[in-house]
Amino acid sequence: MCHIFKDRYNISINTFKTKKRLEKSMRLLLQTDKKISDIASLCGFNNTSYFTEIFTKNVGISPSLFRTKYPDIYIHDSYNYDDFIMATKLGCVRFTENGVTQIPSYYKYVSIHVPDDTFKFLHEAAIIEYKGCLYAS
Repeated sequence: MCHIFKDRYNISINTFKTKKRLEKSMRLLLQTDKKISDIASLCGFNNTSYFTEIFTKNVGISPSLFRTKYPDIYIHDSYNYDDFIMATKLGCVRFTENGVTQIPSYYKYVSIHVPDDTFKFLHEAAIIEYKGCLYAS
C-alpha cells in the first residue's frame, strides 16, 4: 500500500500524514486561542516539544511565532498545507485609495490595474508571479 500511495501521489504516507497534521495545527493556531500543547495533542502529536520541532522544521518558524506573525492571513476552507506555506511566504499586499502598499521585495513582477470607465464594475486587480506561477486577486 505504501508503494502504491507513493507512486500515485509522489509523497510517502508518513509525509502526507505529517502535512495533514501540520495543516490542522496551522488552522487551529490562527483560528483559536487554544494552548500550543492542546493543539499538539489535537493534531496527533505525542508531546509539545516534538510538535514544535516538526512544525519549525517544516514551516520555518515556531508555532507561537506563526500565531503572532500571521494573524491576518486569509484562511479558506479548502486551504491545504501547501496553501498555508505559500500564504506565509507571500504575505499580504494591501490596496488603499492611494495605491498599493506593502509589496514584498521578493515579488518578481507586480502589475496593478485600477479599473477605468469601461471596467468600473471591477475592483482593483493584481497579478503576481511567484516561483513561475501567476496569482491574481
